[in-house]
Amino acid sequence: AARAIARHLPCPRLDETGHPVVPELLDTILREYDDDDVFERFLAGTHSGESWWGDASEQFRSDADEARQFLSHPNARIREWAKYEMANRHQMAEWDEQWQAERFLPS
Repeated sequence: AARAIARHLPCPRLDETGHPVVPELLDTILREYDDDDVFERFLAGTHSGESWWGDASEQFRSDADEARQFLSHPNARIREWAKYEMANRHQMAEWDEQWQAERFLPS
């Protein structure tokens, strides 16, 4: 059952005051079913269906900065998610910046 719902679990986030919040269900599933397959399915769903407006590289860097606040969480899988999120979002920001630069090359 954990594998079936992992992709749909809510992500860690910052609350309106900027404090890290890990949804209890996510924390419990990742702790009780500490399994690479469950974790990878969770990762696969973290940004599924997400959209935003504006500068993508800025959004990616903001996501990475927010994830940094979870590096000291007591759940090892949350810390692992934070490291993955930071690396992935920085990579996506760099890709977007390169894509934008190439897209708008002078003629």
